[in-house]
Amino acid sequence: MGSLTYLIDKIRRIAENNIDTYARDDDSRIHRLYDYIEYVSENVKTTRKPEMTFIDLGKIYPSKRFTNIYAVDSSSRVVDTPYLFIAIGSVSVINRFNGFIIDHPEPSQLIRSSPTSTGKFLAIVPEIISIIDDIRSDIEEIAYTHNPAGAPYTPSYNKFAILDELRIRLENYMLKQLCSRNIEDSILFLDGPIYYVPPIIKDIDKNSMEYQYLQAWKILMKERVKLVEKIISRNNVVIGIVKRLYKTNLLSRIDPLGIAGNARINDEAYLSLAVNNVVKNNVKIFVLGPIEYSFYNTRLNTVFPVKKIYYLGIPKRTIYGYSGFREYAFYRFEILSSSERFLDNKNISSLDPVLYDSVVAGSILPLSILIVDQRVKKITSAIANNLIREISQSGETTLRYISL
Repeated sequence: MGSLTYLIDKIRRIAENNIDTYARDDDSRIHRLYDYIEYVSENVKTTRKPEMTFIDLGKIYPSKRFTNIYAVDSSSRVVDTPYLFIAIGSVSVINRFNGFIIDHPEPSQLIRSSPTSTGKFLAIVPEIISIIDDIRSDIEEIAYTHNPAGAPYTPSYNKFAILDELRIRLENYMLKQLCSRNIEDSILFLDGPIYYVPPIIKDIDKNSMEYQYLQAWKILMKERVKLVEKIISRNNVVIGIVKRLYKTNLLSRIDPLGIAGNARINDEAYLSLAVNNVVKNNVKIFVLGPIEYSFYNTRLNTVFPVKKIYYLGIPKRTIYGYSGFREYAFYRFEILSSSERFLDNKNISSLDPVLYDSVVAGSILPLSILIVDQRVKKITSAIANNLIREISQSGETTLRYISL
């Protein structure tokens, strides 16, 4: 961490003599910009009514072994000082069956050499007005100082948006690595949606800060979709695993089970109602879907491909008897139509690899996702903790930014 800690020491010395020039913006640290993604979905297609199907836990026998499963996830942490906001990110891809691993940044490389040789894995916002431009030029090799649309990361730029942009940038970087490795006939799990739509699409003033966030989102998502389609073109399947269903209300907008009425409840609450009103005492895995989802916005000249969304409810225990919503775990998986056609040609359901890596492996969530999730969190935590020690910063300042 040599060059970064040297830079921080330099800024701290300047800060001691420039207290009145701080540009720290505490308002930019309050609001999580994308807390409720896809609440404003503009076009949800329902060519046929999504159906609920049940699968007996005792009758899940894998028709095929899926040892070609790869999983990608990213993580971020923050060291937040009075004079510098530092977002630290990492991304990994693993195949738990054959030991395939790529990390960025690579931990041992950080130990052996300075961060400048590892590529960008940071986003930094200097918060001392008099030296902002000088600091940016010093850290361009190791950190992002502008958003993907070219807007500078200023003290007023939403800090949670910076973290979101950093993670997507790193995930896109890893998707490029997979493209260069020529992986074929495999299944790639993404921790998160294939693409997401933020709640700031409508009524945006082009002179506002929100417009800068929107432009960054547009660039990152277009790149992500392009990379996903390139991976699919090589006879691969890409599946997004979305764990936090309280952030969307897709189901209540469509209400396929007729249980929401006029309420706009989140998807987790909707599935909880489904357990109590529809599933009742079945104590079986249930699948609700598919829902065909697409996004098109003429004002932004942006169109994303149709993805099919399925919701899964998995009992946390296998004892028959009363089963309320608290005994179920919910998540969703999504797949582009091109991937699903590829699986159909092989007589494989898109549900098969998901259940193979989760229920068949003795887990609720896909085990590959859980493993890569823990790996990236340990890498970012190690980098952040080391940096906190070197600059004598309180670890408490990082807690509010920790990604789940």
